[in-house]
This record gives sequence, structure tokens and C-alpha cells, in this order.
Amino acid sequence: DGAVGRKKIKRLTVVLSGIFAVLTAAGMMYGYWQGGLLTVNAWYGAVIPGALMVAASLLVTWMGQLIDDKFFGNGVSLLLLAGIVSTLPGELWLIGKSVWTAYQAVGVAVFAVVLFVLFMFVYFMLRSERVYQVSYMTKISGAPLPKEDSVLSLKLLSSSVMPVIFASSVLAVPAVVQAIAGHEIEWLKIFQTNYWLRPEIPWASAGIPIYLGLIFFFTRYSQSMSMNEIEMADALRKSGCVIEGVAPGLETELFLRKEMAQLNRLGALMLSLVAFLPIVGGQLFHLPSVSVFGTSMILIVSVVMDTWYVFRVEYKSLRYTRCQKKMIEGQQGKHQFVLLDQKVRG
Repeated sequence: DGAVGRKKIKRLTVVLSGIFAVLTAAGMMYGYWQGGLLTVNAWYGAVIPGALMVAASLLVTWMGQLIDDKFFGNGVSLLLLAGIVSTLPGELWLIGKSVWTAYQAVGVAVFAVVLFVLFMFVYFMLRSERVYQVSYMTKISGAPLPKEDSVLSLKLLSSSVMPVIFASSVLAVPAVVQAIAGHEIEWLKIFQTNYWLRPEIPWASAGIPIYLGLIFFFTRYSQSMSMNEIEMADALRKSGCVIEGVAPGLETELFLRKEMAQLNRLGALMLSLVAFLPIVGGQLFHLPSVSVFGTSMILIVSVVMDTWYVFRVEYKSLRYTRCQKKMIEGQQGKHQFVLLDQKVRG
């Protein structure tokens, strides 16, 4: 619904954030009470901390929307990025210390190389897209003539890290149920990553295919929410745009559906690799904390790339506007304006 729909979405986001914050705070207070961590045996000993959690959640939600509206977007993602980056030095120090103790300088060097290769792999994964040649058709005196050639691109991972976050959230639900029940349920260990790949309980690794299946499912779901092949095919048809070698209409829709399905499978496979790597590394090499290898790396790279792109667009737009204003006022800076105009259009 355009701007009206976006306002409704924002209001709904705040309302749902408040509801989930209340439920989460209540569950955490109950868990603290069962664990004997609440030192004040009165109702306000749980209500006040819970109310502060809810208020802080709503504050962060409002801050994220403010960043989206007034700055460069990615509001909540930037806040998550700040939290992750603030913990990076401590995590890297703990991992480096553990690797040095076990493998000395060679282990630290291998760890640095693996971290760099993983960073480049995530960067490549997020930048990858499939490009198709398209042609715009126009009619002059009733005869269709080619207007211009362009390209249509489909990103490999338009949903970024969201599938892994969704899958991890689903895996966390049994642990919440277990905490509320107040006792450990043995078979629920298959949903806890710290029990996977342990030789003493091999049956717990049955959660690995469940985790990977959830990543594939949510990759497909997120992709379908961000890109709809029916709407894309209809928009191409209305604008007189044709993918080379594909007829407009239904054939374009089927072609896009097939291509997006292939990209979904490949993207989910690459996401699974990145998400599963820290689990394997932590269990095999007994590392204290390896979250920097997985979803944190994807979130850092994706948010930094998006924010830098938006910043460059805003900066060039500002320079373009200033040069245009100078040219209009007194024909000053006309040469620089022309050069900048060519650069921006390029």
C-alpha cells in the first residue's frame, strides 16, 4: 500500500515487539526465579526488572526505526552490528589464546588464514548474483522496434542472514520449554548445538539434519517474501521488457521460478556451510567461542556492505545537488558539475 502500508507495518512492528518483549521478560524472570537468582522475594523483584527489559526493547525498536527514517537504513541491523563488533576483540582473544596454548604460533597463523578465507567467502556469497540480458521494446507507427538493452539481476542471497537466525530461533524453543518445565529432558539435546558431534552421545547429532533442513526451508521462505516471480513477470510485461530467449507472460514467470529455485538451493547450501562451520570447529578443536565464524560474520559483512552502498549514494547525491545549485546561481562550477553528472550516471 505504499507509504500508508509502510506506516502500518511500523506500527505493527512496535506492537509485536512489545508483545514479544513481555513474553520474553516473563519467561526470563520465571527462569531466574527457578534458578534462585532473584534475591528479592517480593513481586516487585521480578516486575521491575521485567518492565525495564520491555522498556529497553521498545526503545531499541524506536531507535532502529529512527535510523531507518533519518539516516542510512538498516536500523536494528546496525544496532546488532554494534553489539557483535563490541564483543569481537574478547572473542578473538579467547580463541587466539586457546589456539596458542594447543598449537602455538602455527595454530594462530592457520586460524588467521581461515578467518580471512571465511570473510572473503561470505563477501563473495553476498555479492553474487545471476544476470540476464533483457530488451525493452517500443512501438513506432505500429511496428515494434528494440529500444535498448539492459540487464536483470537476481541476488544469490537476497535474505542475507535471516534464514540462519530463524532456524536458530526454532532450535532455541525446546530449550525454553525445558527451562520452564524445570528439569532436563534428555531427548531435547538433539536441538542443542553444544551436544552435537560428541562421541559419548552420538544420537544427539540427529539435530544436524533438522538444523540444515530449517535453513533450506527459511531460505526459500525469505526469498519468496522478498521476490515474487509472478509480480516480476507482470512488471516486465507491463514495461515492455523481455528476457532474451524467453517469451513474455507465463513463460517468463516459469523461467524466473526455475532460476530462483536454483539460486535458493545454492544459497541455502552456502549458508549452511557458513553456519555449520563454527559448530564443527568448536567441537573438534574445543574452542571457547566461535560465533565470529558463523552468523556474526554474515551479519557484519552484509550490514557494512549495505550501509556503505547507501552512504555512497547519499554522498554523491549531495555533491550532485550542490554542484547543480552553484550552476543555477551563477554558472560557477559548470565544468565540475558536468564531470560529476557523468560519474553519478556511470
